[in-house]
Amino acid sequence: MGLVRDFPGRVGYPNGSVSNKDLSNIYYHLYRCGDLFLSFSTWEPGGISPMEALASMVPCLVSDLQGHKSTVIDLDTDEANANGARFAVDERNFDNTINNAMRKFDSLYDAWKERNNNDRWDQICENAFFSDNSWEHVTKELKQFLGHVSKKSNIKFNGSSNISSSSIVWWKDTSKSWVAISLPIFSLRRAADKDPGIGKFTDLSRYFKETLSGAGVDVLLLLPHFAISDESPYASVSLYALNELYIDWSEVEEAQPRKERLILVPFSRLDWSKMGKMKSDLEISRLLVADASEQQEVHYASVRARESEVSLIAYERFLLEQVERETDRAKDFIAFVLRNNHWLEDFVEFMSLHDIIGLPSYEWKEEDIEKARQDERYQALMGAHKFSQWIAYQQLKKEINALHELGGRILFDLPMFSSRDSVDVYKHPEYFKDVNKKYPGILRPGLNESWGDLVLWNWTKLGEENYEFKLAPIRRWLDFGFDGARLDALHFAYHFGNGQLASGDEPGDRYVAQLAEIFKQRDALSVAEAFENMDKVIESYGFIT
Repeated sequence: MGLVRDFPGRVGYPNGSVSNKDLSNIYYHLYRCGDLFLSFSTWEPGGISPMEALASMVPCLVSDLQGHKSTVIDLDTDEANANGARFAVDERNFDNTINNAMRKFDSLYDAWKERNNNDRWDQICENAFFSDNSWEHVTKELKQFLGHVSKKSNIKFNGSSNISSSSIVWWKDTSKSWVAISLPIFSLRRAADKDPGIGKFTDLSRYFKETLSGAGVDVLLLLPHFAISDESPYASVSLYALNELYIDWSEVEEAQPRKERLILVPFSRLDWSKMGKMKSDLEISRLLVADASEQQEVHYASVRARESEVSLIAYERFLLEQVERETDRAKDFIAFVLRNNHWLEDFVEFMSLHDIIGLPSYEWKEEDIEKARQDERYQALMGAHKFSQWIAYQQLKKEINALHELGGRILFDLPMFSSRDSVDVYKHPEYFKDVNKKYPGILRPGLNESWGDLVLWNWTKLGEENYEFKLAPIRRWLDFGFDGARLDALHFAYHFGNGQLASGDEPGDRYVAQLAEIFKQRDALSVAEAFENMDKVIESYGFIT
């Protein structure tokens, strides 16, 4: 590998080579090519890139923002433990910011140029490598920060319900200050012996009660909770289907150990050739806990592989233990399937084909689809995905109710666009434009945002049906129990130009007015991302930007 050759002793391993296995650590190798990592962010809630640099033994020079303060220890304030430096940001004067950065750079450069005469630079690098950026440390820092914010906001929180019985709409109540936090479900990790490798729906109320509420937080904004086919939560497969990776299988009856075993025998409704083999409770338990090497990040492929197997096992048990006996639990499942048939059938077909073919849907050929439908796993996967959606809906609903009982509020995040690899595009291509040729984004000097995994809307076709294809899922989730939503990239409903990769028939006010009415009818909070000078227009419809 060229990196090893060009940076001897700094990239690679003692034998001077990088194996295929080592390529999974390519970020480490790239960071190690530099002496210093720079971040000039003007807004930074987390600072993941500096954490990666520090873990690669590379000191950081970063802007003095909250997301950086919890990870980068400044050379001028704590020299013994310093792993870099932070410079002050002057939002009104960019030159001041640059001058502040240069002064901090000079301090670090002085240490670097004397690296052969003393161990000061080596100590900074060593501090970087041993920086504590574990989940436990980050959570502790976050709790302290939120507690500080709540005190500054004069918030009083005593653990009792904050939901007022008055007729005042909660978010319009001027007597109350609300502290909100954006929360990725995948980040809610557990102790090592119980960590499934990703956060779960069932962690929401626990985390709120144990960590956030005591720090004064009372509103959660979830990153998109919808089903995905890759990793980005903003590239949804369906706005009705939930992300099955967030199901807590350890809470599902069919994945629990039994004191007594049922005698499992074939019956007329179960074709054994299309089901997975039964596993012992010990084997299932092992599938529910991530390997030790996966404790500090999300290995999506691993989580999918393990939990897909668990879902098939649980569904198999469900058929034998519930459906065969026509229990109340089985009847509830059947009722869910019937109520949601308008989207569920298409979704489970899409996901089952996806599981078997193993390619994104825009690469499927007719022979691939037909072959997959004949695969002995197809019917089992269809049933398992229905079962999984039923479980996911139950778990999320229970958590929303628990949050409300604790005095909290919860918002969902609605992506503006659909994934190119989605059931929506696969089943309803008429609602999209030039799927294989165009995609949304902004391209202009100084800004290159092209979202090739997403697709442009056919706004004309949507408008012929009063935008119901886009609006119906929003009603669904507000009526489900969410207290409001954040509308991602709502300015893309307008044709604002300025480098916009657009459909060309954006409806602007016509769509936004109908969207606003949905929130108004439910007294729900509507927060919108609105750039490109569209904020005032969107605010005129009642959105907070």
